[in-house]
Amino acid sequence: MAVDVTVEHKNVMVGGREYTMTTTRYVGLCEYQGMDGEPILADEATCVDFVDVKTGKSQGPGWSYTIHKDVTPDELAEARRRIIQIATQAMIDQGIW
Repeated sequence: MAVDVTVEHKNVMVGGREYTMTTTRYVGLCEYQGMDGEPILADEATCVDFVDVKTGKSQGPGWSYTIHKDVTPDELAEARRRIIQIATQAMIDQGIW
């Protein structure tokens, strides 16, 4: 599966100082390294970094993750039952069935 990456840059004022805020978003199943060195399997991740415009010093990146959750066979079966139920009702409502 491919990971889509988008990067946004925006100048913001924080505490009277100007920073360039860089937000990088990763969408797609990927493995990241946590602060403890252990792998993190995530569906999405976002990294935000603030760099002081005058000094060029970074405040350090901040990361957030949407942890991947495997779908159980029971959850998958329930989702399929719900899709069939909705599709059946839609066909009945339209007079097709």
